[in-house]
Amino acid sequence: MAVLLVIGGGIAYFNHDDSQTLKAGDCAKNAGSDSDPKLDKLACSDSNATYKVLKKVAGSDDPEIACAGVAGTDTGFYETENGSSFVLCLAHNH
Repeated sequence: MAVLLVIGGGIAYFNHDDSQTLKAGDCAKNAGSDSDPKLDKLACSDSNATYKVLKKVAGSDDPEIACAGVAGTDTGFYETENGSSFVLCLAHNH
């Protein structure tokens, strides 16, 4: 699995996590580290939920393009596996 999170110009690889099941409106936290992050789905009311999914774009592997028109996007995440890819446009969950 090749998964990337783009945060402020930095790129980090993801291990197995909940990213494939996340959809718009869901929230998650990075349960890993900056160098080995892991997205875990949480209730948006959970104080540990640091990100909210604004949009999921199937068939894309470029967060900058896929999230360019999505208001409120703070960071983009993409995953590609077995010829299939998607982007998550994420905002900080305040």
